[in-house]
Amino acid sequence: MIIMLAKPKTATRQVDSKGRIVLDRRFVNRMVMVEEVDDTEVRITMARVIPEREAWLYDNLKAKNKDMGIAYNAPADRRSWKLMLQWLDEAFAKPDK
Repeated sequence: MIIMLAKPKTATRQVDSKGRIVLDRRFVNRMVMVEEVDDTEVRITMARVIPEREAWLYDNLKAKNKDMGIAYNAPADRRSWKLMLQWLDEAFAKPDK
């Protein structure tokens, strides 16, 4: 089996006097992470920001359940609402003492 790896795109850019560079159009109005790998390398990665009040959804293991994600994104019929209410009950249930 032969695996072909895509060749990374490389471009040369000039840094201006304020330390800025111009990126490709794909980066327009996008959030990015800038990681300084070492003294000679900087990695720029597209990113998304999660609002603080929604972070619990990503931290909670039950919220990562695929079935609940499908129910959440389903049309708002009675079955979907029942599944969502069941999920909320489980997510906020008080632990047994």
